[in-house]
Amino acid sequence: MTALNPEGMEDTEEDFSSEPLYDACFVDPRSPGDLYLFKGSQVLLVDSGGNKRRWDKPQKIAEWRSLYPFSDGIDACFVDPRSPGDLYLFKGNQVCLVDSGGNKRRWENPQKIAEWRPKYPFQDKIEACFVSQRSPGDLYLFKGSEVAEVDSGGDKLRWGPTSIAEWRPAYPFDSNINACFVDLRSPGDLYMFRGKYVCLVDADGDGVRKGRQTVASWRSQYLF
Repeated sequence: MTALNPEGMEDTEEDFSSEPLYDACFVDPRSPGDLYLFKGSQVLLVDSGGNKRRWDKPQKIAEWRSLYPFSDGIDACFVDPRSPGDLYLFKGNQVCLVDSGGNKRRWENPQKIAEWRPKYPFQDKIEACFVSQRSPGDLYLFKGSEVAEVDSGGDKLRWGPTSIAEWRPAYPFDSNINACFVDLRSPGDLYMFRGKYVCLVDADGDGVRKGRQTVASWRSQYLF
C-alpha cells in the first residue's frame, strides 16, 4: 500500500532516497537571520525567515573560510548558544571548534569525537544536530533512525540513543535526517531536511507545524 504524505501526495522510495540537498546548516546567533547551508565543498548564505539569498551564488568553503577544516564538506554543525561564537563542525569521526562569524579556528586542529566527548554516541559520524533555544544546554544528535540528547557544553549523555519514531511519533521524518536548524527569531521552529524535502516541527515537543514539502516549493532561492 502506498502511503500518503500530509499534502495528499504519494510517498515513494524514490522520493526519500533522492540525493540530500544539504549536508549541514547553522544560524549565526550574532546575526540571527543568517542561515548558512552546506553542500559538498560549497556554502550558501540565505535569510532564515524568507525566500531570499544573502549571497548571489554559493561559495567554496575554502574561499569563504580558508582556516576552517573540512573544506571538502561537513556532516553536521551547531553553535553553542551559551557561547554564541562557538561553532562546532563534524566530519566523520572528527570535530573542530571555529568562530561562527569569522575566519578563525578556536582549536588548532580537529579532534576525534571519542576523545573530545567520550560519552557522546555516534562517535564515528553525526549526521545532523540542533540545540534547543528554550533549553540551551540540550543538544540533539541524529544518526540513521536514532536520536540522543547530550549536553552541548560538556561530556554528558542525557538519554538515548533511541528511535526518532519513539521520541517524536508525529514528526514526518523518522530516519536519515540530513540537516536541521532552529530559527532563532522563532525559537520553537525546527526545520528538518531529508532528501529533497523539508518539514517544520516543534523543537521541544511532538508537534508538526507544517508537514513535509519540497525545498523547491518552500524556498526556491535556497537551492544550490
